[in-house]
Amino acid sequence: MKSRGEMFMSEMKDSGIKWIGTIPKEWEVKEISKLFTQRNMKVSDFDFPPLSVTKKGIVPQLESAAKSDDHTNRKLVKKDDFVINSRSDRKMSCGVSEYEGSVSLINLVMIPKQEKLSIAFVKYLLKNYGFAEEFYRWGTGIVDDLWSTNWERGKKIQLPIPPISEQQRIAKFLDEKTALIDDIITDTKQTIEELKSYKQSLILEIITKGLNKSVKLVSSDIEWIGKIPEEWEVEEISKLFTQRNMKVSDFDFPPLSVTKKGIVPQLESAAKSDDHTNRKLVKKDDFVINSRSDRKMSCGVSEYEGSVSLINLVMIPKQEKLSIAFVKYLLKNYGFAEEFYRWGTGIVDDLWSTNWERGKKIQLPIPPISEQQRIAKFLDEKTALIDSLITEKYNLISEYENYKKSMIYEYVTGKKRVEGYES
Repeated sequence: MKSRGEMFMSEMKDSGIKWIGTIPKEWEVKEISKLFTQRNMKVSDFDFPPLSVTKKGIVPQLESAAKSDDHTNRKLVKKDDFVINSRSDRKMSCGVSEYEGSVSLINLVMIPKQEKLSIAFVKYLLKNYGFAEEFYRWGTGIVDDLWSTNWERGKKIQLPIPPISEQQRIAKFLDEKTALIDDIITDTKQTIEELKSYKQSLILEIITKGLNKSVKLVSSDIEWIGKIPEEWEVEEISKLFTQRNMKVSDFDFPPLSVTKKGIVPQLESAAKSDDHTNRKLVKKDDFVINSRSDRKMSCGVSEYEGSVSLINLVMIPKQEKLSIAFVKYLLKNYGFAEEFYRWGTGIVDDLWSTNWERGKKIQLPIPPISEQQRIAKFLDEKTALIDSLITEKYNLISEYENYKKSMIYEYVTGKKRVEGYES
């Protein structure tokens, strides 16, 4: 007898549907309209709590969700409805709802016919990349990468349907297998966060205490710095940098983005302005930092000549006092970031900015320039090793996620079968 969850072979047949391929001979292929009805009742989110349709499923409305003043122009959702965002740029934003509530009109709300479908199976049948690609293939719109799929078109999509007892076995099997994979992914993400924290703590330790563990430490009298080697100095930013505040056009100086990964050619996702002349000049080796507190750690030494938005501070290191290689660690760490934004001003508690006049007064720990160079070399090597480990962990997550996707697809289309799971 085959063990619990063991795969077995079955005679297969061509489904006639490209995204499905072959299916077991006893399975059927049916249109969505034969398996679901549409729920299209308009309601108010005063009466039915607003929900968000996300890649993680249907959840109470997120704080980050775009909100409308029209509270009555919503769709009703009931428990066990399958809800899917019809826009192609929201691919895989869908799920079986555990809540009664309301969603925006861009979503399709579908009621499974439970005599034909196991609810537990539906969440895998319709929440996999094979179906997602097929669903948006049936969409219409005027922009190549942004269109929507309405009920009249979407209801014609064909689905692979096993007997309901097998649907239940498949769902139970996938519940267990995906839970194991999700646990591994969660643990791996935790490891990544621990590596990132270690990297930041290492940088802060070295740029304030140096490499020589036997050197005498003395108080810097600066809270974020703490004790420093006695031969080091504490200097205001104004003694170490000058401000570059020249306005230029991004026609003459290519636009740059100030990101958490450093200074890069302008990202496609960056907010763009019609005023191309209201920019700040940046030259190679300038340190650029976004002055807004909600952009914490968006900074870096620039490898490019170009221009940035006016919200950024552009600072020119005095190279007789600073090693450029050291600057990227001195100013790109969480200790300095917290201190920098502590000097900011604004009318909103969690969103303000730090200007040059205030920021230039911040004090920094400064070793002799030869030690700066040694510290930078040491940190280059150590952070490269940590970054390599982080990259490996991200690759591992990607492998597990791809495995999970392919596993779900293979079981909901019958390429692989399970037995030994009681329905």
